[in-house]
Amino acid sequence: TSMKIMFNSHSWIMETTKGEECRNP
Repeated sequence: TSMKIMFNSHSWIMETTKGEECRNP
């Protein structure tokens, strides 16, 4: 997910919802 955040800063919202929201609030 960290990589996706770099590519799509708006995509991290959906990716983090899976469980990374704790790592990237």
